[in-house]
Amino acid sequence: LPSFPTRRSSDLTKMLLVNILLIILLLTSMVTISIMHLVVQPINKITKRLIQLRHGDFQSRIDVSNSKELKLLNNAVNQLAAISLEQTKKRQELLKAQEDLRVLNEKLEQKVVQRTQDLLASEQNYKTLFSSSPIPLWEVD
Repeated sequence: LPSFPTRRSSDLTKMLLVNILLIILLLTSMVTISIMHLVVQPINKITKRLIQLRHGDFQSRIDVSNSKELKLLNNAVNQLAAISLEQTKKRQELLKAQEDLRVLNEKLEQKVVQRTQDLLASEQNYKTLFSSSPIPLWEVD
């Protein structure tokens, strides 16, 4: 039987171990990148969307469908955006209605003042006509 020197056998074993460790490191890196792609990127999308919501952008939507939990979170964020958009529209409608009511109230007050002045002038004309008439007039209640 041929015998290998022990030193050479030890070097081969070390080289084999180094290669195995490099393969394990490469596989670990690939798994890490895959996890980042599947988990971190969707979370980053959701985070950016939440920042947009905070700044008042209720229109855009995102779609994350990598996992059940992230999809649920994504749907919740999109529902929050829809509710916020609806509330913003209702608030704008309410503010417009309040402004319209204020304008109508001002016009009504102006009409009341004008009609009161007209009524006072008419009453004054009637009193003047009644008091200066040469014909006796009777007032009946």
